[in-house]
Amino acid sequence: MKTQFSLTALVKKLRYGSRLRPARDWLTLLSFAAIAFIVGIAWGAVTFFNTVTEKTPIAPIQASATIINNQALRNVQKIFDTRAVEQEKYESGGYVFRDPSI
Repeated sequence: MKTQFSLTALVKKLRYGSRLRPARDWLTLLSFAAIAFIVGIAWGAVTFFNTVTEKTPIAPIQASATIINNQALRNVQKIFDTRAVEQEKYESGGYVFRDPSI
């Protein structure tokens, strides 16, 4: 007996007919999920072993000295000072809320 692979026969088996087959659907879903899971594990293992067996040592990153902009620091300090003054006004009762519905 000779079996031939026929795409139309496969499509007919996968196609919904007059009755539902939930067991087939669940098996298909679980099969695809298992295949994706195994591929993910294999990809992670290959990546891990490639990283571990890499011959070049990991060199520390050399950070260059940055120049501090003193004017920008003064501007930021002014913003924080202004905010502290406003906070003190709120906390000490400098601002009073009057309910317009009364």
